[in-house]
Amino acid sequence: TMNPATYDGGLATLTWTGQDDPGGVGIQNYSIYYSVNGGEFELLASDITGNTYIFEGVPGNTYEFFTIAKDHVNNTEALKTKGEIALIFNGRIDFDIKVLLEGAYAPATSEMTTILNTSRGLLPGQTPASNLASPTPAGQPYNRPPWNYAGAEGIDWTDADYPAEAVDWVLVSFRTGIQKNTEIGMTAALLLKDGTVEIPETFTLPGGTNASYIVVEHRNHVGVMTSQAINIVDNMLRYNFTLADGYDGNGTGSGQKQLPTGEWVMFAGDADQSDLPSYDILGSDKILWEMDNGNFDYYTSPDFNLNGDVNGEDKAFWFENNGISSRVPK
Repeated sequence: TMNPATYDGGLATLTWTGQDDPGGVGIQNYSIYYSVNGGEFELLASDITGNTYIFEGVPGNTYEFFTIAKDHVNNTEALKTKGEIALIFNGRIDFDIKVLLEGAYAPATSEMTTILNTSRGLLPGQTPASNLASPTPAGQPYNRPPWNYAGAEGIDWTDADYPAEAVDWVLVSFRTGIQKNTEIGMTAALLLKDGTVEIPETFTLPGGTNASYIVVEHRNHVGVMTSQAINIVDNMLRYNFTLADGYDGNGTGSGQKQLPTGEWVMFAGDADQSDLPSYDILGSDKILWEMDNGNFDYYTSPDFNLNGDVNGEDKAFWFENNGISSRVPK
């Protein structure tokens, strides 16, 4: 028999037991078959020598599983037609989040640039357009200090995995309160040129979540947070950061920047993201720009306008926003 031991969000740990017929040579390995929402059974994994398997499912789906055992002389159990267990993942909360990066945004087109993606090939895992450029290692870019987020989003991505609309990666987290220690979920996500944040399908919030603050971070912009917890309505968490200012500590700091054309955007110029207790644009950010000034074809934090080059255009963002101080707790 096969039984789910534990599962949390999109993960389930499957465990099972089995034994050979009396006088047999013993079980060599197992194969697992599964079906999704009552569909046909397909092979999930084979040659499993242990008795556990970590399965990543999509919330909202129902899965059925069975195992097929093989002994040490390759006698194989007959294929089954019915599942031995049904595993239901909690319904997924859908997300509709929009945010704009000042450095990448062009008010004339109401879109952000996709140069790093479509022209330079510098997003993590892509093959650079220039033979002289070094590829950026695959995987979401927040797996290092100060974020230290260990998520596997994009870990095996290549050019083929990026849509043409992709601008860059952002880090999205959810809190029940203002403070960081109320965080209930975090994921890396693609940011598209119209501001859409593409939350991975395998990510969901804990069951019973009714409302959440939303925090969006970017590797060279000041992080933003909603001014209040946003209610989840009809299994949808929806918020558009471009329509209003974000959390500003009741007027004691800066939330977002409003452009002359009316949009609210994330402040560009925060190359040094190690600020505490919140995000600031200071001299330390300019120092990083000075170190990289003149470099091109790199995926680097002082490239505030996200075009693959570090030059005076980037410094202009730092100069205009120098002194900005956020109140979003890290």
